[in-house]
Amino acid sequence: MSGRSIATALELDIGGDTFGYTLHRVVGRKHVHLVVDEDARLQVRAPWRFSCESAAEVVIENLLWVRGALERAARACVKRAPLVSGTSLPMLDEELRLELRVAAQMDLLSPIERGRVTRKVRDAFGTREGWIARRGSVLQVVSLSLTHAAPRPLVEAWYRREAKRRLPARLAPYARTLGVEPKRISIRANAHAGEVARPRAPSA
Repeated sequence: MSGRSIATALELDIGGDTFGYTLHRVVGRKHVHLVVDEDARLQVRAPWRFSCESAAEVVIENLLWVRGALERAARACVKRAPLVSGTSLPMLDEELRLELRVAAQMDLLSPIERGRVTRKVRDAFGTREGWIARRGSVLQVVSLSLTHAAPRPLVEAWYRREAKRRLPARLAPYARTLGVEPKRISIRANAHAGEVARPRAPSA
């Protein structure tokens, strides 16, 4: 049961401004954290029985921090180059080229192109935003929404999966040299990619 989670999308109107955020309730979690990720999305990460009303209270009580963190994240988003077709992406010792297709526009492709894009690939990796697969030096992304750029979370998820698959073999020689045996490898987002606050939870 521990580790089970549920996500709820919520909105809060304050002084004419609408704050959209996601309440993530996790079994076994003891503390409440406010998180603004690198895509300028606000999250409230909380214990399993934390209510939506309590989440709203936390956002209101920390509104000054929330506004500032969202503004900083939004500015950072503008600076990041979009992941469009033709973008070069590093993968260890290799260089991959991103190729984006939009599922909603598949009918605009020729039958040959459509078959090349949609045929099943053993290595395909999918989320609710689309799927991604590597074919040689091409990293092919099929988005399930109309967009001119690849969904960044989908690309990041693929990179994390590849890191978990490839890093153990890469680290093994160094581990033997040091005489250690890593129990597991954890792949996490850059600590500076977003902002985190640990507010005082409202009393029950």
